Amino acid sequence: MRRTRDNLGMVIALALFAISCGGGAGVTNKGPVTNNQNLVLGSPSLSFGNVNVGSSNSSTTTLTNSSAPGGASIAVTEIAASGAGYTVTTPALPMTLTPGQSLTITVTFAPKSAGTSNGTLSISAAGLSQPISVPLSGDGLAPGQVSANPASLAFGNVSIGSSKSDSVILTNPSGGASITVTQIAVSGVGYSVTAPNLPLTLSAGQSATATVVFAPKNSGTLNGTLTVTVSGSSQSVTVPLTGAGLAPGQLSANPSSINFGSVDLGNSLQQSGSLTAAGTDVIVSSASWNGAGFSLSGITFPTTVKTGASAPFTVTFSPQGTGNVTGQVSFLSNATNSPIVVTLSGAGVQHTVSLSWSASTSSVAGYNIYRSATSGGPYAKLNSSLILGLSFTDSSVQGGATYFYAATSVDSNNNESAYSNIATAVIP
Repeated sequence: MRRTRDNLGMVIALALFAISCGGGAGVTNKGPVTNNQNLVLGSPSLSFGNVNVGSSNSSTTTLTNSSAPGGASIAVTEIAASGAGYTVTTPALPMTLTPGQSLTITVTFAPKSAGTSNGTLSISAAGLSQPISVPLSGDGLAPGQVSANPASLAFGNVSIGSSKSDSVILTNPSGGASITVTQIAVSGVGYSVTAPNLPLTLSAGQSATATVVFAPKNSGTLNGTLTVTVSGSSQSVTVPLTGAGLAPGQLSANPSSINFGSVDLGNSLQQSGSLTAAGTDVIVSSASWNGAGFSLSGITFPTTVKTGASAPFTVTFSPQGTGNVTGQVSFLSNATNSPIVVTLSGAGVQHTVSLSWSASTSSVAGYNIYRSATSGGPYAKLNSSLILGLSFTDSSVQGGATYFYAATSVDSNNNESAYSNIATAVIP
């Protein structure tokens, strides 16, 4: 009986062992047993950074069956990506990964709008209670675009032979992607542009300056266009250009010559003139003059003489000696007939009146000479000391004047006689 019990106990133990072994063999027959711990990802998350809207960025990760050799194979049944702009590329599924085998997964982020986009890479495999999740993140950047300020350029009236420049600021607004400007060009007669070296990359918020020059070659209204081309963009930015070429300005002086005639030494004479512009406004930048005794005043430089208007000036002649003097005033300007020359002429003269008289019948020490500008006086003495002779020359007279002279005699006691008869002198 005891032996029987031992045998029975052994049978029972063997039966239990058989059941345990049979269960394991059944699972093997049905297929591999997958274990979440045996699937290893190359990256716990995928970050795509900044991606321009309309562009894409791809990243890869690996999914590996880390089972030891001889271990179970794992059947990957589905790989999918969720979130705006995300797609996934894999080999055909389902796919069985043997121990040590890897699967490459490619995720692409192609944002359709600006802003942060989060998503999830989901991996399902046979035997997993829930999919493996891989966080996805990326930012969509609005397309870069160039703006021009000002939106148009108007150069107004510019004389042929002259030029005028103005600037356009090209800006890539903040918050967008970088852009590359590949061409900056102008069209239209008389227009040219000076631009930065191309190609030019503008980051978000960055600006650059292009300078447009208008130098008309003919008169009339002249239109043009500044065109800015951006790489990858089907549209160009255009800035209309307008301007008018004016016929060359002409400057004239009136009078073209000034004759001062005779001017007494010690005196000055002024005469006026004017500068007149025709065709276009004229800028008079400076003037120079020569000739002893000539000078220019009444005008400042630079000065703009408007079309049809005049600018006055004054020339003064102060002779430095006797005799004829010539000179000229030369006006420099942007007129096509610059310089304009005004010729000058004049004569410095020294008028004199020679007086003589008969000796007094009395004993005298000398004589005095008196002069008045009006008949009947009052008279002023001209000599500072007694005149010992019988003549006197008055060198302080002015042309065009009339003078009245009288003489007196003075004795040794300084007694002075009455005025002599009056002599009249008319100065030419």
